[in-house]
Amino acid sequence: MLRIIQAMMVTQQQQVEVQQQQTELLRQELTAPKGPKPGNVSDFRRLQPAVFTGSEEPLEAEQWLTNTTDLLNAARVPQESQVEVAKIQLTDIARIWWLAEEARLERPITWTTFSKSFYSRFFPATAQEEMEEQFIGLKQGNKSVDEYAADFLRLSRFAPYMVTDEEKRANRFQKGLRMDIQMYMMSQELKTYASVLSTARKVERGFEKTQGDQMRQQAMKRPFQLMGEEDTGRATQGPMMRRLSQPPLSQIVCNYCHRPGHYKGDCRVAKRLCLACGSGGHMLRDCQYREFGRVASIRPALPAPPLRRNTGPVDRRVPFPPQQYGHQQRGARPRADQGRGQGYIMAAETSDDAAECGDQYPG
Repeated sequence: MLRIIQAMMVTQQQQVEVQQQQTELLRQELTAPKGPKPGNVSDFRRLQPAVFTGSEEPLEAEQWLTNTTDLLNAARVPQESQVEVAKIQLTDIARIWWLAEEARLERPITWTTFSKSFYSRFFPATAQEEMEEQFIGLKQGNKSVDEYAADFLRLSRFAPYMVTDEEKRANRFQKGLRMDIQMYMMSQELKTYASVLSTARKVERGFEKTQGDQMRQQAMKRPFQLMGEEDTGRATQGPMMRRLSQPPLSQIVCNYCHRPGHYKGDCRVAKRLCLACGSGGHMLRDCQYREFGRVASIRPALPAPPLRRNTGPVDRRVPFPPQQYGHQQRGARPRADQGRGQGYIMAAETSDDAAECGDQYPG
């Protein structure tokens, strides 16, 4: 009986120990930290990685490799699977290149091995030297300050010896700015790249604001200037301005017949027209408007057809003094027979003058 009781006590003790072990294992499972779930191709493609064809520029190829590395780590793709996952983004020339590289490399191919082979093919040392030379000669030129800063950051890593500390970096960036911006920054002692960039942006915005104000002022002045030019052209070319620019008839003397009141272009003597009616085909002595020794007032006649010009010598007589032709004195009132549109209104003495010109009107 005693043995039976002892056996039962041993059995119960064993059961308690087993329960304690199970409880400890459960507690460890509950309290143990859970690691992230490894990523796969779907997780990587969900981040929309870029495709590389192999025809990109060296700097674009280097940028693709950097971006792809970041996306693989963000998708938690294991190190041993990164090459298999990333190679699906290679197409065209890059795909053909990797098939040849994959065949000659030893397995397993790590991402580090892939990166070295990629750099040697698409971003060789010669391309890195070109980037270094571009950084050495980098200037702002026609670019904005932000565009110049982006090129500075992108190329400065290929010449790290030129930007070893913050002060050298700021000094190199300032020397590449346009001279008009540098002139406003010379009086300031800027020791950091951030301060130089901030000041350059402020100066650039000040220039843009000044230029915008000037353009707005010119735009406001332009309509008035154009209006003035049009009005000036219309006024100087219009008939009203031509009439105002002409001197009075009493001050006009024909340089052909030397008589006042008309130009040579309107001279009836020069055109071989009748001095009374302005028509061609007859002389003053045969004009029907000439009666009782004087000429009647007539309306200006239409210009007659041009007659054959007299090829003989023309008597270029010296003009008579103005007082012999009745020039109007300054301040005197004009006579009624000197109005515009009256034509050539002549008195008896005008007929006598016309008789003197009879030799110019052959019958």
